[in-house]
Amino acid sequence: MSTKRGAYPRHLIRASGAAVTVLSRTNVKEALASLASIRGRSILALVGIVVGIGSVIAMVSTGEVVKGEALKQFEGLGTDILAIRRVHTRVRGRTLNFSAADVRDLVLETPEIVAAATWLDVGGDPMYAGKAIPNQPIVLGATESLAGINGLELAAGRFVSHLDLHQRFCVLGDGVARAISRAGAGTVLGENIRLNGRLYSVVGVLRPAETRRFGQDLRPDDTVFIPLEAARRVATDTPFRRIVARIAPGVLPEAATEAVVSYFHHRVPGLRMEVTAAQQLIDRMRNQGQLFTLLLAAVGSISLIVGGVGVMNLMLISVSERRAEIGLRRAVGARRRDIRQQFVTESVVLCLLGGALGVLAGAAASLGICLFAGWPFSVSVTAMVMGVGVSSGIGVAFGLYPAHKASRLEPIAALRS
Repeated sequence: MSTKRGAYPRHLIRASGAAVTVLSRTNVKEALASLASIRGRSILALVGIVVGIGSVIAMVSTGEVVKGEALKQFEGLGTDILAIRRVHTRVRGRTLNFSAADVRDLVLETPEIVAAATWLDVGGDPMYAGKAIPNQPIVLGATESLAGINGLELAAGRFVSHLDLHQRFCVLGDGVARAISRAGAGTVLGENIRLNGRLYSVVGVLRPAETRRFGQDLRPDDTVFIPLEAARRVATDTPFRRIVARIAPGVLPEAATEAVVSYFHHRVPGLRMEVTAAQQLIDRMRNQGQLFTLLLAAVGSISLIVGGVGVMNLMLISVSERRAEIGLRRAVGARRRDIRQQFVTESVVLCLLGGALGVLAGAAASLGICLFAGWPFSVSVTAMVMGVGVSSGIGVAFGLYPAHKASRLEPIAALRS
């Protein structure tokens, strides 16, 4: 049968492939038998790999969950939000500030902004039926735009409006409404709340809402909202300090930030405003979370190295104890390559078994942490795949030296020992 120069006959290729398969299966079987014969030491080396892989997976998975929970607080508010803060500025002995009209015109004169709101902390202790409302609710002067930007939903009635002007109306957060209900209020709508010596009629009740931290520190459930103009009459000397704004669709946060700074520069010359975009903050938090996850993985990798050293130690002891076996194999025709392959196979089999158990242990540890903290369970698939891959790499890396040492033994010297 003729063949091309440099090519091997197909039957020889099939035969060599079958020989490699049989050899691999034989090596694996012999590796398992060898590890079983030194069960105690194998288990100790196995524990090191399990702890190493498990710790990496648990740390990485938990780090991802923590990062996700931290980002959720800001993403729930919206990625199209700007937090604008007045920087204390004095010009010729006068402190510069912005007004409610400046905030209203910001939307009219800046196409990059579709909604903006400011608020005023009135202070005081709200009272119902002659008694202070529990938990000391916050009293804020606001407009309907504040509710729209923060996604506050009404359970009953309506929110305060700029049309209310100086009218003594108020809207209660869910916690405040529950408090006055326990104090004897039947239908909360229409009840009167005393604020700073004045009676305010309840025109709306909010649904339960989460705390808004970005640029506001707003706790809707524990807040009483009154019209902004009515609040200004009470807190005459309290300046506006912060603004929240919503970016127009399709506008980049950087462009919106520049537009806001330019607007206030021309509106109130000399006034400095600090603008922070929620998306930029989220991106920074995501990058920091990735660095935190890498740090956890690096810390967990230390235990992997310790486990690999344990595997190398086990294999070196195995080589020392099996000198006669190695010499006999060499005497009956085993090549140095066959000896190296056998010991590397034992190392890889041990580490793969440890890697599989480590993946299960890491997932179980991550599940326990999530259940304890009340977080949604999630395990990093990438970490699991890398865990198995790394365990294979450790088996090869830490098994090469013992395997090489075993292959260098001379048959006669090994048999004499």
